[in-house]
This record gives sequence, structure tokens and C-alpha cells, in this order.
Amino acid sequence: IQGEMLIAGYFARDINRFQWEVEGAGHKLTNGPDLMTSSHNAFRPVDIRIGPDGAIYIADWFNPIIGHYQASFRHPDRDMSHGRIWRVTAQGRPLAKAPNFTEMDADELCEQLRSDWRYIRYQAKRCLADLPRDETIPAISRWVENLDKNDPDLEHHLYEAIGVFESHEKVNRPLLERLLEANDHRARAYATRVAGRWHDRLEAPLQILKKSVGDEHARVRLEAIVACSDVHTPESMIVAAKAMDYPMDRFIQYALRQTAHALAPYWRPAIAAGSINFEQMEQLIYVLKETADKSTVELVRTLLKGSGLKLQDIDNLMALLAEIGSPQDLFWILDRASENPAVLDALAEASSIRELKPSGDFNHTLSKMIGSRNQDVRVRAIRLAGLWKADSLAVPIKEMVNTKTLPATVRSEAVESLGQLIGQQAIDEVIEAVLDPAPEIRQAALRTLCVLDLSRAAQLANGLLRKAANDEAVHLVVTPFLSHNEGLNALASALESEPVDPGLAIRIRGLLASVGRYNPALDQILRSVAAHDVVGIPNYSEPYVRTLAADVMKSGDAAKGSEIYATAALSCIACHKVGRVGGVLGPELTAVGAGVPVELLIEAVLWPKRQVKEGYLSTTLSTKNGIRFSGYVHTEDKQRVVIRDAVSGALQSVPENQIQTREDAGTLMPPGLTAALTYTELRDLICYLSDLKGSGTSDRSRRF
Repeated sequence: IQGEMLIAGYFARDINRFQWEVEGAGHKLTNGPDLMTSSHNAFRPVDIRIGPDGAIYIADWFNPIIGHYQASFRHPDRDMSHGRIWRVTAQGRPLAKAPNFTEMDADELCEQLRSDWRYIRYQAKRCLADLPRDETIPAISRWVENLDKNDPDLEHHLYEAIGVFESHEKVNRPLLERLLEANDHRARAYATRVAGRWHDRLEAPLQILKKSVGDEHARVRLEAIVACSDVHTPESMIVAAKAMDYPMDRFIQYALRQTAHALAPYWRPAIAAGSINFEQMEQLIYVLKETADKSTVELVRTLLKGSGLKLQDIDNLMALLAEIGSPQDLFWILDRASENPAVLDALAEASSIRELKPSGDFNHTLSKMIGSRNQDVRVRAIRLAGLWKADSLAVPIKEMVNTKTLPATVRSEAVESLGQLIGQQAIDEVIEAVLDPAPEIRQAALRTLCVLDLSRAAQLANGLLRKAANDEAVHLVVTPFLSHNEGLNALASALESEPVDPGLAIRIRGLLASVGRYNPALDQILRSVAAHDVVGIPNYSEPYVRTLAADVMKSGDAAKGSEIYATAALSCIACHKVGRVGGVLGPELTAVGAGVPVELLIEAVLWPKRQVKEGYLSTTLSTKNGIRFSGYVHTEDKQRVVIRDAVSGALQSVPENQIQTREDAGTLMPPGLTAALTYTELRDLICYLSDLKGSGTSDRSRRF
């Protein structure tokens, strides 16, 4: 296992092995077979070290309860007094013997840097760092000078040596330059990092970093970008941005973004003063976009008035100006980007977030765009007409709704825009569109009708649902109501007019469960068709939990529980991942049985708000116009909250000034999800979950 990575898996009770390899500027890992695993519920490996004898030492916390499922700190199963340390060695192989470093002088310690055992090299450097500088520096200098120039490990020896110079803050430019020219990219990458650390004591450090930022290996370029952030001058950003001339990956993109922020106090004033220039306009646009604020507006305006810009640069600058500019800027952009879908999208988003529309008469420009032969432009023009309340365009947009030969994407956008433009006067056209054969148009019409006349929308949905032949048809009809504050109440009122078919009830409950929505009135209607011996929603009590837990351990059938877990009515797979299968809205359950006692599993399933895992606290946003978003907050600032909506699965940007209420909704898992199960089915489901120990399948036979 030398050269592998070991991780203490305290949750799943195993020691994981990973093989790793270079991936661009970073690494990627591949899972190997576990080094060690246990079925004992208290085995909790929390740390791993290699000892001076070469053995692997594992610190075992030894506790059946861990904090990641918010069990009470006073839980009686917490073990406050025990702990173990495991030592893992190779059978039939003698243990290693580390030298006594305390008896060595500086020259002898330097010789230890040749060792092929990292432990020895590491300890030797620590000792050299503790020795007086006037002993260490001459010794390490002699050692470097006497190294064999033909030694295949020469570059690694030089790497170890420069670390000793670093520890004593002694700049060694010749050694640094040797490493910067090394054949091994790892040596060049580390030397680049050192150049950033020593920049204040090096002549022309940016010349060094400029060469590294153009290195053939991504790791060296990454280190050069980070090193530039140490050099607080405007020119440092110019050098770092040169990385954009070469292939970019996620590691380099992140480093460049952070460096742009770190150096903003230096390069931004210089750009405004005209004292520096980026080599490529796209480089400047990138850093402006990553650090945009109000002070950026005038600079972007100035750039757009310049000459020699590429079309792509102009588009990017206009999109940035749409995000931060004034109503006059928006009018200017619209007049010049009327055939550019990407810039029009930026206008739509900026208008929605900032509640801003162009000054002047934009209707004429939109009118021409609506007639464009470019369908993408046409759709966006229709959307902008609704956002900006371009009343004069209501008539042509109404004609589009009724022109059945038009593409569905155009007509569906026209339906929603018409509702925004003329409100109640659009109801007849919207109702007709609800019955359109194109699913895209039907759903857009239902979304619009939910805003215009929620009761009427629910009545139409009732009829459509009773004809729905599959999950897709049910989703299409129900989804628009999930995004309205009173949508599910209205749907419940419509459905109670006559009994609901059991198959339809299962489909609707499965959809609601998959997006974490619960409505008491609707749930009562849908559960009324269930069997008579169902569990329902029992009141929480410790005796009930203990009795059920005992039955799970004694009589539970994990195989049958697996089948129940996969049923459409529960929709567990839609939110939770087991192994490589399932969704990501809820916590992964691959090893839930290894980390959570049966009693807590029962609580989490029957009364989900009692057991909310860290990182899965959902948020519900209600807007002033009655729209609802539930999910996990992705990012937020003073202008917007970006939430991953549980209904669509997409990131939704909600303007801060349009949010009426914001609530921490606890868990997305709705109460009563298992209410339609019989006691036996519930017992088997819990048994299946309690047997998930990390492999993605139920397995009670895993032992040391």
C-alpha cells in the first residue's frame, strides 16, 4: 500500500484505500479495497499515522454514537471512557528502525535527506530547523555542493534542501533557479511556490513567475497563479491572467478567481488610471466579472466605447454591463444586442434581479425581435416583453399563442408573457393552452393559470390527473402547483370531489415525497385509499421506538425492506443515494446503518424533523407574487438568493427585494412518508436501512 492514501472512515467503520494520480493541476482518486473494516458498532477510526517503526497506527474513538446525526449529547449510548489504538504491520516482515536524530550534528542530519523513507527526511528537516542558523546553513550548503550530478534522485535532494533554507528564511537564488529548470514538474511547481514566498527578497520575482505561468504542466501554472497573489502589485494580476492563454481546469479557474479578488486593491485602480494593460481583453473581462461592483460600471462603459474589440469580447462586456449598469445602459445594450441570445439572457436576469427595465422606448426594438427568424432571439424577446410590461406587444403575442403552427417553445413562452401583460384578460387563451397536445405548452399554461386563477387551474388539473396514464403525465400537471404558495391546498380541494384511484394516489404521493413537499389536506385525501392496517403517523414515544427496534433486530427482513425502499410511493431513491444509485437532495444512505443506531433510524423515518443531518437544513422562500421555492441555499448576496429548487432540481435566482418570507423548513423529507405502510413493511424498511454498512448493499457478515 506504499504510495496510496489511507482515510479513516469513522462513519462507515472502515479504513479506506485510494490510489491517486495527477489530473490536470490537481489529482483524482480511485477507490481500492478497504484496508480494514468492522461490523462492531463502536469502531470509529478517527486518525491515522505512520510510526517511527514503519507501522500504521489507527486511533479508534470507540463510540456507537457520533455527532453527525445530531443525537443528544446526553444519549446513554455515548461511550465517555473507552478508546483504542490499533497497530497494523506486515506479517513476517521486521519493523523499521529510525535513527536517533538527537545524537546527530548538522552534517549528519543533512545526510538523512537522502533516505527513501519520508519519515526520516521529515524528522531530519525538523531537527535542522531547530539548530542554530550558523550551523545549519553552512552544512546544507556543503551537502548541496557535494551532491552527485548524475544521481537520478538529484532533483528530489535539491527539493529537500531548499526546504531547509526556507526554514531558516535564507534566500538561495542559485538553488531556486536550478529547481525552476528541473525536469520533474513537481520540482518546478515547488520552486515556483518558494519564489512567491521569497518575492520580497528576490530581484524581478514576476519574471520568474511569468515563466512558470507559461509552463507546460498545469501544476506549475497553478502554483504560479497562487504565488502571484503574494506579490502585491498591479502587474502581478497581468502575469497571473496569462494562464488563460493555456488550457484551464477547475483547479486553475478557482486559483485565478481567488487571486483576482486578492489583488483587486492593486490592479483595479491601475486599470482605471490607464497605467497597466492586460495582454488580452478576455483576461481583463474575466477579472472584472469575477470582482464586479458598482465601481466597475464606468470602466466597462469606457471599454465598450473603444475600438478593436472582438465580437465575443463585446458580448461579454455587454452581459456584465447588464448586470451592473443603469436603465440607460440596458437600453443601449438592447439596441446593440437584439440578435444575441446570450446577452438577452443577461438582460432578462438583470431585470428580474434588480427590478430594472431600459429607459426610453424599447417597444420598437422588441417588436422587431419578436419577428426575428432566429427562434432563440424570438423566445427571449417574448420573455422580455412580459418582464418589462411592454403592453403594446400584447396583440402580436396573443396571436402567437393562438397560432398552432408555431414551435412549442415560442408558444409556451408567449402564454406566460401574455399572462404577465394582460392578466385576467388572457384567461380564455390560457385555458385553451392547458388542453394543448404539446406538454411544454400545457405546463406553461398551468403555471400561468395558477397565478391568474388558482381555483380554475386546480379544477382543470383534477380532470387531467384522472386521465393521467403514467408518472410523466402526473408530474406535468402537479409541478406548476408546487411553485405556488396555495397550490397544493387548491389541488386538494379539487381532488376531494370524488375518490382518487389508488394508482394515481401513489404517483402523486411519490412526486411530493421526491421534492420534499407535504400538505396535510392533500395527504389525507391520498392516504384515504390505503389499506386499513397501515401504520399512519404514530405519535412519538420512546416505548414505541424501543418495541419497533427490537422487532427490527429480531424479525426484520432486509431483502423485503430493499424492495419497499425502491417503491414509487416512497420515492426514497429520488432524494437519497445508496452506493451509486439515487438522488442528492437528501443525505447519502450508503453507510447509514454503520453510523446511526436503529432507534435513531426509526425517528428519522417516522418523525424526520427530529433528526436533521447537518448540511441538509432546507429553506423555503415565498415571493411577493405568491411563488414558492424550497430547497438548499446555494449562494446569496445583497441582491439575490440562489437556491437549488427541489421541484426543478435547478438553481433558481430569487431577487432579495422580492422575497416576502424566508423560513428554515427543517428537512425536505415530508412527515407521513411511510404512513401508508403496514407495520411489517415499516419494520422491514428499517431493517434494510440498518443493514447498510458502506457497500451499498445490506450485509451483516462484515467482520475484522
